[in-house]
Amino acid sequence: MVLVGAKGAKRGGELLQFDACGQWRRLDHFPLLPLPGGDRAAREPWRLAVAVLACATGEEAVLHGWWARRAAHAQALGIRWPQFAEVERLWRWLRSCPNGSIGTTSSVGRWFDAVSALLGLCAYNTFEGEAALRLESAAARAFDAECAPSFTRLPGTEGKHHGEPETDWHGWWSWVASVAHAVAIPEWAAAFHHVIAETLVARARPHLTDPILLGGGGCWQNRLLIDATAAACARYGVTLRLAQQLPANDGGIALGQAWLVLAARRAMTASQRSSREETSDVSGNTRRSGCAFA
Repeated sequence: MVLVGAKGAKRGGELLQFDACGQWRRLDHFPLLPLPGGDRAAREPWRLAVAVLACATGEEAVLHGWWARRAAHAQALGIRWPQFAEVERLWRWLRSCPNGSIGTTSSVGRWFDAVSALLGLCAYNTFEGEAALRLESAAARAFDAECAPSFTRLPGTEGKHHGEPETDWHGWWSWVASVAHAVAIPEWAAAFHHVIAETLVARARPHLTDPILLGGGGCWQNRLLIDATAAACARYGVTLRLAQQLPANDGGIALGQAWLVLAARRAMTASQRSSREETSDVSGNTRRSGCAFA
Protein backbone atom coordinates (compact mmCIF):
# COMPACT_ATOMS: atom_id res chain seq x y z
CA MET A 1 0.00 0.00 0.00
CA VAL A 2 1.53 3.30 -1.09
CA LEU A 3 0.17 6.73 -0.11
CA VAL A 4 1.41 9.79 -1.98
CA GLY A 5 2.02 13.00 -0.06
CA ALA A 6 3.30 16.49 -0.79
CA LYS A 7 5.48 16.90 -3.88
CA GLY A 8 4.87 13.29 -4.86
CA ALA A 9 6.66 11.82 -1.83
CA LYS A 10 5.55 8.26 -1.14
CA ARG A 11 4.33 8.05 2.44
CA GLY A 12 5.57 5.60 5.04
CA GLY A 13 7.54 5.57 8.28
CA GLU A 14 5.11 8.10 9.75
CA LEU A 15 4.21 9.03 13.30
CA LEU A 16 0.47 9.69 13.44
CA GLN A 17 -1.73 10.81 16.31
CA PHE A 18 -5.44 10.03 16.27
CA ASP A 19 -8.41 9.75 18.65
CA ALA A 20 -11.62 7.75 18.94
CA CYS A 21 -13.52 10.40 16.98
CA GLY A 22 -11.47 9.81 13.83
CA GLN A 23 -9.44 13.01 14.17
CA TRP A 24 -5.79 12.60 13.27
CA ARG A 25 -2.64 14.51 12.42
CA ARG A 26 0.79 13.67 11.10
CA LEU A 27 3.47 14.45 13.67
CA ASP A 28 6.69 13.25 12.09
CA HIS A 29 8.18 10.87 9.55
CA PHE A 30 11.51 9.29 8.73
CA PRO A 31 13.78 11.25 6.36
CA LEU A 32 12.83 11.35 2.70
CA LEU A 33 14.98 8.91 0.74
CA PRO A 34 15.39 9.52 -3.02
CA LEU A 35 13.99 6.82 -5.30
CA PRO A 36 16.26 6.89 -8.38
CA GLY A 37 14.34 5.05 -11.05
CA GLY A 38 11.06 5.22 -9.13
CA ASP A 39 9.63 1.77 -8.38
CA ARG A 40 12.77 0.23 -9.87
CA ALA A 41 14.63 1.39 -6.76
CA ALA A 42 12.49 -0.94 -4.66
CA ARG A 43 13.48 -3.85 -6.90
CA GLU A 44 17.16 -2.84 -7.01
CA PRO A 45 18.21 -1.72 -3.51
CA TRP A 46 21.73 -0.82 -4.65
CA ARG A 47 20.14 2.30 -6.14
CA LEU A 48 18.97 3.33 -2.68
CA ALA A 49 22.45 2.74 -1.27
CA VAL A 50 23.96 5.03 -3.90
CA ALA A 51 21.27 7.63 -3.13
CA VAL A 52 22.18 7.55 0.58
CA LEU A 53 25.87 8.10 -0.16
CA ALA A 54 25.13 10.86 -2.67
CA CYS A 55 22.93 12.72 -0.20
CA ALA A 56 24.97 12.11 2.95
CA THR A 57 28.55 12.54 1.76
CA GLY A 58 28.79 13.56 -1.89
CA GLU A 59 32.32 12.13 -1.85
CA GLU A 60 33.09 9.90 -4.81
CA ALA A 61 35.93 8.21 -2.90
CA VAL A 62 33.34 6.90 -0.43
CA LEU A 63 31.33 5.47 -3.31
CA HIS A 64 34.43 3.77 -4.78
CA GLY A 65 35.39 2.26 -1.42
CA TRP A 66 31.89 0.97 -0.73
CA TRP A 67 31.49 -0.60 -4.16
CA ALA A 68 34.91 -2.29 -4.08
CA ARG A 69 34.36 -3.82 -0.62
CA ARG A 70 30.87 -5.07 -1.34
CA ALA A 71 31.61 -6.26 -4.89
CA ALA A 72 34.40 -8.51 -3.59
CA HIS A 73 32.11 -9.81 -0.82
CA ALA A 74 29.28 -10.42 -3.30
CA GLN A 75 31.55 -12.27 -5.69
CA ALA A 76 32.78 -14.54 -2.91
CA LEU A 77 29.21 -15.39 -1.92
CA GLY A 78 27.79 -15.56 -5.42
CA ILE A 79 25.51 -12.55 -4.89
CA ARG A 80 24.57 -10.54 -7.96
CA TRP A 81 26.17 -7.09 -7.83
CA PRO A 82 25.99 -4.11 -10.23
CA GLN A 83 28.92 -3.11 -12.41
CA PHE A 84 30.74 0.00 -11.26
CA ALA A 85 30.02 1.78 -14.54
CA GLU A 86 26.30 1.53 -13.78
CA VAL A 87 26.81 2.65 -10.18
CA GLU A 88 28.94 5.61 -11.27
CA ARG A 89 26.41 6.64 -13.92
CA LEU A 90 23.63 6.74 -11.33
CA TRP A 91 25.87 8.65 -8.90
CA ARG A 92 26.62 11.36 -11.46
CA TRP A 93 22.97 11.64 -12.36
CA LEU A 94 21.96 12.02 -8.71
CA ARG A 95 24.64 14.64 -8.11
CA SER A 96 23.53 16.67 -11.13
CA CYS A 97 19.76 16.60 -10.47
CA PRO A 98 18.27 19.73 -8.92
CA ASN A 99 16.65 19.38 -5.51
CA GLY A 100 13.08 18.18 -5.64
CA SER A 101 13.33 16.65 -9.10
CA ILE A 102 13.59 13.03 -7.88
CA GLY A 103 10.76 11.13 -6.25
CA THR A 104 11.25 10.35 -2.56
CA THR A 105 9.83 8.15 0.15
CA SER A 106 9.86 8.08 3.96
CA SER A 107 9.11 4.35 3.97
CA VAL A 108 11.00 2.41 6.64
CA GLY A 109 10.97 -0.56 4.29
CA ARG A 110 13.04 1.34 1.75
CA TRP A 111 15.50 2.34 4.50
CA PHE A 112 15.87 -1.35 5.35
CA ASP A 113 16.54 -2.02 1.66
CA ALA A 114 19.15 0.73 1.52
CA VAL A 115 21.04 -0.54 4.57
CA SER A 116 20.88 -4.11 3.28
CA ALA A 117 22.57 -2.96 0.06
CA LEU A 118 25.09 -0.80 1.93
CA LEU A 119 26.13 -3.91 3.87
CA GLY A 120 26.41 -5.91 0.66
CA LEU A 121 23.61 -8.31 1.61
CA CYS A 122 21.27 -7.70 -1.32
CA ALA A 123 21.58 -5.53 -4.45
CA TYR A 124 18.60 -6.96 -6.35
CA ASN A 125 15.33 -8.20 -4.88
CA THR A 126 14.30 -11.47 -6.51
CA PHE A 127 11.12 -11.49 -4.40
CA GLU A 128 9.31 -8.86 -2.35
CA GLY A 129 11.07 -8.04 0.90
CA GLU A 130 14.22 -10.03 0.13
CA ALA A 131 16.66 -7.25 1.08
CA ALA A 132 14.94 -6.65 4.42
CA LEU A 133 14.79 -10.37 5.17
CA ARG A 134 18.50 -10.75 4.44
CA LEU A 135 19.22 -7.83 6.77
CA GLU A 136 17.10 -9.36 9.54
CA SER A 137 18.78 -12.73 9.04
CA ALA A 138 22.26 -11.21 9.30
CA ALA A 139 21.25 -9.19 12.37
CA ALA A 140 19.94 -12.29 14.14
CA ARG A 141 23.51 -13.58 14.46
CA ALA A 142 24.47 -10.67 16.73
CA PHE A 143 21.17 -9.35 18.07
CA ASP A 144 20.42 -8.71 21.74
CA ALA A 145 17.17 -6.85 22.40
CA GLU A 146 18.38 -5.55 25.77
CA CYS A 147 21.90 -4.57 24.73
CA ALA A 148 22.39 -2.46 21.62
CA PRO A 149 25.89 -2.24 20.07
CA SER A 150 27.97 0.68 21.29
CA PHE A 151 27.86 2.39 17.88
CA THR A 152 24.05 2.58 17.84
CA ARG A 153 23.98 6.19 19.08
CA LEU A 154 23.52 8.63 16.23
CA PRO A 155 26.27 11.21 15.61
CA GLY A 156 25.46 14.65 16.91
CA THR A 157 23.49 13.44 19.94
CA GLU A 158 26.41 13.74 22.37
CA GLY A 159 25.41 15.68 25.46
CA LYS A 160 21.73 14.88 24.97
CA HIS A 161 19.74 12.55 27.15
CA HIS A 162 19.67 9.01 25.78
CA GLY A 163 16.99 8.76 23.14
CA GLU A 164 16.51 12.50 22.75
CA PRO A 165 15.76 13.05 19.04
CA GLU A 166 17.47 15.46 16.71
CA THR A 167 15.46 18.09 14.92
CA ASP A 168 17.19 18.00 11.54
CA TRP A 169 18.01 14.27 11.14
CA HIS A 170 21.64 15.10 10.29
CA GLY A 171 22.92 12.37 12.58
CA TRP A 172 20.62 9.83 10.94
CA TRP A 173 22.10 10.44 7.48
CA SER A 174 25.65 10.33 8.88
CA TRP A 175 25.04 7.08 10.70
CA VAL A 176 23.39 5.31 7.76
CA ALA A 177 26.19 6.44 5.42
CA SER A 178 28.77 5.08 7.86
CA VAL A 179 27.29 1.61 7.27
CA ALA A 180 29.15 1.66 3.93
CA HIS A 181 32.42 1.21 5.86
CA ALA A 182 31.15 -1.57 8.13
CA VAL A 183 33.21 -4.74 8.45
CA ALA A 184 31.28 -6.56 11.18
CA ILE A 185 28.15 -7.12 9.10
CA PRO A 186 25.93 -8.90 11.67
CA GLU A 187 26.72 -6.32 14.38
CA TRP A 188 25.89 -3.40 12.10
CA ALA A 189 22.73 -5.10 10.85
CA ALA A 190 21.64 -5.58 14.47
CA ALA A 191 22.56 -1.99 15.27
CA PHE A 192 20.28 -0.70 12.51
CA HIS A 193 17.29 -2.46 14.10
CA HIS A 194 18.12 -0.73 17.39
CA VAL A 195 18.58 2.65 15.68
CA ILE A 196 15.12 2.37 14.08
CA ALA A 197 13.56 1.38 17.41
CA GLU A 198 15.30 4.05 19.49
CA THR A 199 14.56 6.77 16.94
CA LEU A 200 10.89 5.82 16.71
CA VAL A 201 10.31 5.77 20.47
CA ALA A 202 12.34 8.95 21.09
CA ARG A 203 10.39 10.92 18.49
CA ALA A 204 7.03 9.57 19.66
CA ARG A 205 7.46 10.18 23.40
CA PRO A 206 6.94 13.99 23.43
CA HIS A 207 3.56 13.53 21.74
CA LEU A 208 2.15 10.73 23.88
CA THR A 209 -0.74 11.82 26.08
CA ASP A 210 -1.26 8.16 26.97
CA PRO A 211 1.89 5.99 27.11
CA ILE A 212 0.69 3.77 24.27
CA LEU A 213 2.41 3.33 20.91
CA LEU A 214 0.60 1.45 18.14
CA GLY A 215 2.62 -0.15 15.38
CA GLY A 216 1.31 -0.89 11.88
CA GLY A 217 2.94 -1.68 8.56
CA GLY A 218 4.99 -4.40 6.93
CA CYS A 219 8.10 -3.72 9.02
CA TRP A 220 6.26 -4.99 12.09
CA GLN A 221 6.57 -8.48 10.71
CA ASN A 222 10.27 -8.21 11.63
CA ARG A 223 10.73 -10.04 14.95
CA LEU A 224 13.98 -8.26 15.79
CA LEU A 225 12.45 -4.82 15.22
CA ILE A 226 9.54 -5.77 17.47
CA ASP A 227 11.87 -6.95 20.24
CA ALA A 228 14.13 -3.88 19.98
CA THR A 229 11.17 -1.49 20.02
CA ALA A 230 9.50 -3.29 22.91
CA ALA A 231 12.74 -3.03 24.89
CA ALA A 232 13.05 0.69 24.11
CA CYS A 233 9.41 1.26 25.07
CA ALA A 234 9.90 -0.57 28.36
CA ARG A 235 12.82 1.68 29.28
CA TYR A 236 10.63 4.75 28.84
CA GLY A 237 7.43 3.37 30.36
CA VAL A 238 5.63 3.14 27.01
CA THR A 239 3.36 0.26 26.00
CA LEU A 240 3.82 -1.09 22.48
CA ARG A 241 0.73 -2.59 20.87
CA LEU A 242 0.79 -4.49 17.59
CA ALA A 243 -1.73 -6.36 15.45
CA GLN A 244 -2.81 -9.67 16.96
CA GLN A 245 -5.71 -11.00 14.87
CA LEU A 246 -4.95 -9.19 11.62
CA PRO A 247 -1.82 -8.83 9.49
CA ALA A 248 0.40 -5.91 10.45
CA ASN A 249 0.97 -4.88 6.84
CA ASP A 250 -1.48 -3.68 4.16
CA GLY A 251 -4.49 -5.63 5.43
CA GLY A 252 -4.25 -4.18 8.93
CA ILE A 253 -3.51 -0.68 7.66
CA ALA A 254 -6.52 -0.78 5.32
CA LEU A 255 -8.83 -1.83 8.16
CA GLY A 256 -7.40 0.91 10.37
CA GLN A 257 -8.08 3.51 7.69
CA ALA A 258 -11.64 2.24 7.36
CA TRP A 259 -12.08 2.47 11.13
CA LEU A 260 -10.88 6.09 11.16
CA VAL A 261 -13.33 7.03 8.42
CA LEU A 262 -16.17 5.29 10.26
CA ALA A 263 -15.25 6.97 13.56
CA ALA A 264 -15.13 10.39 11.89
CA ARG A 265 -18.54 9.85 10.26
CA ARG A 266 -20.07 8.74 13.55
CA ALA A 267 -18.67 11.80 15.28
CA MET A 268 -20.03 14.04 12.51
CA THR A 269 -23.45 12.39 12.69
CA ALA A 270 -23.55 12.79 16.47
CA SER A 271 -22.60 16.45 16.16
CA GLN A 272 -25.29 17.09 13.56
CA ARG A 273 -27.90 15.30 15.70
CA SER A 274 -26.91 17.42 18.67
CA SER A 275 -27.36 20.61 16.64
CA ARG A 276 -30.82 19.56 15.46
CA GLU A 277 -31.92 18.77 19.03
CA GLU A 278 -30.89 22.18 20.29
CA THR A 279 -34.13 23.87 21.41
CA SER A 280 -35.28 26.73 23.54
CA ASP A 281 -37.22 26.11 26.72
CA VAL A 282 -40.21 28.19 27.79
CA SER A 283 -38.01 30.72 29.59
CA GLY A 284 -36.06 31.39 26.39
CA ASN A 285 -32.90 29.71 27.62
CA THR A 286 -31.03 27.53 25.12
CA ARG A 287 -30.77 23.83 25.98
CA ARG A 288 -28.35 21.42 24.25
CA SER A 289 -28.75 17.65 24.58
CA GLY A 290 -25.79 15.50 25.52
CA CYS A 291 -23.56 14.10 22.79
CA ALA A 292 -21.77 10.77 23.01
CA PHE A 293 -19.08 9.81 20.55
CA ALA A 294 -18.86 6.18 19.51
